[in-house]
Amino acid sequence: MIKVPQIPFRRRRKSTAGSAAVSVPLAMTSATITAFGQSDMVVSLAFDNDADDPIAPLPDGVAGAWTATYEGVLYVGSVIAIATPTTLTLTLVADGESGSPNGITYDPQEPAYIETENGRVLGAFADVPFEQ
Repeated sequence: MIKVPQIPFRRRRKSTAGSAAVSVPLAMTSATITAFGQSDMVVSLAFDNDADDPIAPLPDGVAGAWTATYEGVLYVGSVIAIATPTTLTLTLVADGESGSPNGITYDPQEPAYIETENGRVLGAFADVPFEQ
């Protein structure tokens, strides 16, 4: 009887020859207030990606990375959801007074950050004016 030694199964590595490094960060192109009340507001956030590179599922805690100032009131992010492959809907709640100009700020804390399926990550920014 001939004995054939077993060869352990080894997974093949993915080829990196055809993949290019992602060098262009994700950018927000607009922030539009779509609903406004005494204690909260809803903002539509648009980005420079497309349907071939949609926004990836959002991690827990990412809504808290957003703040906004509008008419002297500070708002903090409470709920965020993907509306389309290129837009998010963000609900913010009032949290006191603010001396900052009207605008929206994003300050991510890892691992709670926004990125696309292909790895384009949204970097921090401050006081970006709202679209009218």
